[in-house]
Amino acid sequence: MRSPRYRRRRGFTLVEVVATVAITALLAAITIPTVRGQLQTGEASALVSELENLQTAISTYKNDVGRYPNSIVYLSQLPVLASTVDGCGNALPQFQYNSYRGPYINRTIPAGTTQYVLYSGDTVLTTYQALSALNNTISINIKGVDSTVATLVDQAIDGTVNNGSGMVTWVNHGQSTELTYNIPTRTGSC
Repeated sequence: MRSPRYRRRRGFTLVEVVATVAITALLAAITIPTVRGQLQTGEASALVSELENLQTAISTYKNDVGRYPNSIVYLSQLPVLASTVDGCGNALPQFQYNSYRGPYINRTIPAGTTQYVLYSGDTVLTTYQALSALNNTISINIKGVDSTVATLVDQAIDGTVNNGSGMVTWVNHGQSTELTYNIPTRTGSC
């Protein structure tokens, strides 16, 4: 029979467990902010790409049809002629309606809806401010953006961070931010 002194040791000591937990916590404290920052950078890049694609699609629509669309729904499908209006709210003539060569974006935006949701959960409003003599921009609003992502998008598009001016403007509403992408147009063009 063996004496109790020579029994095999089973399990870990308290010091070993505490050391392991401390090392794991330290690694997590270093890694998590880095990963979160990379995720935000990726989300900002995806949003910049989405906005630039919308701007290109709107410009292509304008080149084909001769007028700006009244809604970005027109970029994925053109409504029936009787209900189609331009960016100023005027009826679209038959010859311009026939010039439509869309869809101009791959994303399907169902007719009759006012928004679509990006992979990140941010909501893109599919109606934008109509053009007028006082407003020479088409504004696309995105709700639910993280404020850090809004800052990164502002930096990427405008080259500086100023939430109140430039092509990108944004307002922080507590836990979410509303970002507006302003696409300049020529004065008096619809």
